[in-house]
Amino acid sequence: MPTTATQHGLRRLIARPLVTLGHLGALVLIGLAACTQPNIRTEVGPPLAQPQVTDAKPREYPGLHQVVAYTPDIWSGAAPEGPAGFESLARLGVLTVLSVDGAATEVDEANRHGLRYVHLPHGYDGIDAFRRLEIARVVHDLPRPIYVHCHHGKHRSAAAVASSCVALGYLSIADAEARMHVSGIAAQYKGLFQAVRDSKPVDEATLKTADASFPAQSKVSDMVEAMVAIDFTFENVQHVEKAGWKVPSDHPDLVPAAELGRMADHFRTGADTLPKGEQQELIDWMKRSYTQVAELEAAFVAGTESGDQLSARFKAISQNCKDCHAKYRN
Repeated sequence: MPTTATQHGLRRLIARPLVTLGHLGALVLIGLAACTQPNIRTEVGPPLAQPQVTDAKPREYPGLHQVVAYTPDIWSGAAPEGPAGFESLARLGVLTVLSVDGAATEVDEANRHGLRYVHLPHGYDGIDAFRRLEIARVVHDLPRPIYVHCHHGKHRSAAAVASSCVALGYLSIADAEARMHVSGIAAQYKGLFQAVRDSKPVDEATLKTADASFPAQSKVSDMVEAMVAIDFTFENVQHVEKAGWKVPSDHPDLVPAAELGRMADHFRTGADTLPKGEQQELIDWMKRSYTQVAELEAAFVAGTESGDQLSARFKAISQNCKDCHAKYRN
C-alpha cells in the first residue's frame, strides 16, 4: 500500500544577526535562490527508452505502468509504485509529475528524484472547464517531459492529457481520442470523452486566467479519501486471490486477513461520511459491500470455505462495486 507522504513547505532562513546591511542583502539573495532552485536529481541508473507517439500499446517500466505518449514530451500513465516508479520517471527524463487522482501525492519521494509534483484531482464523470484550464496551464508552463497519472493510468489521466493537448493546440480531438484508446479508457466513461470533445484551443490570455499555484497536494473530500482507500485494498485482495488466498510471493507484505479487515473498515467509514438522508441508495450500497467483505473476512479466518468459495464471495463484492460505479462514478 502506498504510504501518505507529508508535503514539503519552504524552509525558513534562520541566521545570526549580521553587522552590515550589505551582508543582510546578500543573505536574502542567497535565501531566495535556495527557495527557487529546482530539485536536484539524485544519481539514477542509465536512461530508459521513452514512450513514442507511434506506440500501439502502453509501455511498462519498473514500478510504472500504462505509459502512453500523446506528444513526444507529454505522457499519461498509472501512479508510480514507490521508489522504483519514481526512479523510472527520473531515468525517462521526466521533470514534472501531475496527479489527477484523489490519493495523496508522494511529494518526498518525487523530490528525492528531482521531480516537481502537482496535484489537480478530478472524477470519472468528467472534467469541468475550470479544471481543464488548470491542467492545460500546468502542461503549458512547467518543464517537460511531463507525466500525468491517475491510479490505473487508463481513464482519468488519459482524459486529462487529451483535453490539455486539444486546448493547447497539440492534437485534434480525433487524434487525442485515438491515444485515449491506446491508454485503455473504457467506453462507459462518457463524461471523460465529453470533456475532451468540449475542449477547444485557448489563447495565451485565457490560459493565464487559470490558477498557477500548482499545489503539490490538494485537499479532497472524506468520501474521495474513502474510495481511494477502498481501491487500494481491493487491488491488494486481488493479489491475495490470485495467490490462492495466501500471501502473494511478489507481495510478501500483504497479510490476507488484514487486507480484508481494512477493506471492510473502509466501506463502513465511507458510508459514514455521507450525509444521512442524502444519497441513501449509495449509503445502502456501501453498507451492503461492508457486510459482504466482513462475511468474506470471517469465512477466510475460520478456514471453513475453499478457495473457489472465497473467490465466489469476492466476485459478488466486485459486481456490487461495478453496479455502484455505473450509477454514481461513471
